[in-house]
Amino acid sequence: MLILDNLSTGSIDNIKHLKGRPGFEYFIDTVENEQLLAELIDRSDVVFHFAAAVGVKLIVEQPVYTIETNVHGTEVVLKHANKKKKLVVIASTSEVYGQERRRALPRGFGPRAGTHAEASMGVRVQQGD
Repeated sequence: MLILDNLSTGSIDNIKHLKGRPGFEYFIDTVENEQLLAELIDRSDVVFHFAAAVGVKLIVEQPVYTIETNVHGTEVVLKHANKKKKLVVIASTSEVYGQERRRALPRGFGPRAGTHAEASMGVRVQQGD
């Protein structure tokens, strides 16, 4: 298992118990490091893409960062996965699928949902869905 994470919302402590296990490697960087990403995709059978800007405060205060991370990051993953004909599994957000009927307050289709919807569409197009 190869992991690429910038630890923007995570902690290295979450995987410390996996260090040293055969077949487990981690790299602290971003999906925008295309040289590293291309190498890791080349070494993989399937790509699980979970990279995303998260947190309402971050998304509201830094919408450009949200777009760069969620849309451009996915574009880079898809570009390199497509070159090597690798399957991509993408994590999305429930906001893409609409509002919950029982919710007390209405929820809009915010920047995170919009960028995830766009990224999800890119995956579907790349994989001929």
